Parts: sequence; C-alpha cells; structure tokens
Amino acid sequence: TQSSVFVALNGDIYFDNGSNQLYYVYRWTNASNTSVSVMQIDSRCHGLFLDPNENIYCSMADKHQVAKRFANDLANTTSIIAGNGTAGSTNESLSAPRGIFITKTFDLYVADYGNHRIQLFHYGESQAT
Repeated sequence: TQSSVFVALNGDIYFDNGSNQLYYVYRWTNASNTSVSVMQIDSRCHGLFLDPNENIYCSMADKHQVAKRFANDLANTTSIIAGNGTAGSTNESLSAPRGIFITKTFDLYVADYGNHRIQLFHYGESQAT
C-alpha cells in the first residue's frame, strides 16, 4: 500500500508504490491518464513534497533521512539532504521522519516522528534547528 501522496498545483499526483523491495515514486497525470516512475529510492516514502522548481522530496523513515531528486535529472540521481542514516536526536540526525514541507526559499521542515519534534533545515545546511 502507498504511504504518501502529493498533489501538484497543476493537478499531477505523486505517490510512492508502497513496495517492500523496489521503491519508486510515480507521477500520474490527468491529461494522459497514465503514471510514470519519476524517482527511485532506497526505502518507502513516508512523506512526499514537490517544490516550485519541481524537485521531488521523500522522507524515508526506515533510513532516517530525507532524499531529493532534481527535476530535470535524467539519470534519476537522488541526494540525501537531511539525516545521516542513523536514528538520533542531534541537530544533524533524524529518527523516523514523516511529513515534510519545503518553503519558497527551499528551507526544509521535517516532522521528526521518533524525536517528537519539528526540525528546520535551512537551504544547504545539514544542521537543523
């Protein structure tokens, strides 16, 4: 079953496939009535977000990280933008992150579920407040 969904301003729907082996994020477009894979990741997405530049963000609770795929990256490369891969409560670690939100200035808010807190990662920073 799917863990997350995000609806873009143009009506496109992004969702994870909920797989236990191969993890993908898909985009479904109403115009073509089809879905296509737009991101491959290492874990299920518990939160999805699409920023104004159409970069895709995925919070991976099992990996204690947030990944980002750049919009026009044909190689489907993802980058880890928050969390160090180990559950923890320091400013650079997360514990089972869930919901995410990206501001207009590309700051990242993360619902750090395992630590019962909201973390703010300013754009380009690995330390949160």
